[in-house]
Amino acid sequence: MAVFEQRNFVLTLSFINGFSQSGCVAFMLQEVLAIFTMNALLTSLYVLPFPIAAIVGAAVAAALTYKLKEFRAVATGMAATLTLGADIFAVIRPHISYAAFFFPCALAGFATGGFGMIVPVLATLSTPNHLIATSVAFCYATQDLGGAAGIAIFSTVLTTKLKRYITATLVPALIEAGLPLTSVQPLLADFATGDAAAIAEIPGLTPTVPDVLQVSDLTVEADSFRYIWYSMTSFAAVAMIIAALIQPTAGRVTSEVAFAVEDTVQHVPEAKEIAM
Repeated sequence: MAVFEQRNFVLTLSFINGFSQSGCVAFMLQEVLAIFTMNALLTSLYVLPFPIAAIVGAAVAAALTYKLKEFRAVATGMAATLTLGADIFAVIRPHISYAAFFFPCALAGFATGGFGMIVPVLATLSTPNHLIATSVAFCYATQDLGGAAGIAIFSTVLTTKLKRYITATLVPALIEAGLPLTSVQPLLADFATGDAAAIAEIPGLTPTVPDVLQVSDLTVEADSFRYIWYSMTSFAAVAMIIAALIQPTAGRVTSEVAFAVEDTVQHVPEAKEIAM
């Protein structure tokens, strides 16, 4: 018998949930560090809306599915929320108001928290009782796989775009500010390590170059991170389409409790009378 009786695309939704959750957590922090602040405490405060909203999203999803008995509308709404959050992330620019980061952070957290509640429960509803443990295991394994894939894909996207924008934007800006072409590579290497003393000794360094480097670097970082959120948007849109295809679940949401009962009865042989 198949593990999933209903074809509710549980594993696909689980994969995308892991993809978005790990991707958001890993690269939100990197974007804050790259664009807004290097302070560890402030970085934690910047991303704090994500876990708080995830808790709220899980509670709201649980309440809605309990009341409606249907998962299609709730899952579609969570996917739409994730799509909106990723879209707003894509407009983040250096020195932008914190509100512009707060809202997509909270929306993404709300959606991933909701999905984290919906997908495992949907897996149990789409599975014969004796295979519930197997289906949930598949579900979480697929989620972990999606998380690993998300980090790998986003890392590749970010690295590729950084190289492109450094060549197309940062280097021309430095040369226009008066830095000799031969000094560009040493300057970028010292800037990456944060060695201020070495930067001051770069040949041909003009007074305007450090300011141009700082501003251009922030712009390059923001432009590169934007493509991560474009990737997130595409996966969230796929999740929204798949969620709309979830089959009705009202008939399966019952008060029945499935529990494997083990036979623990001990068979004692009949006692024999002992001849006196």
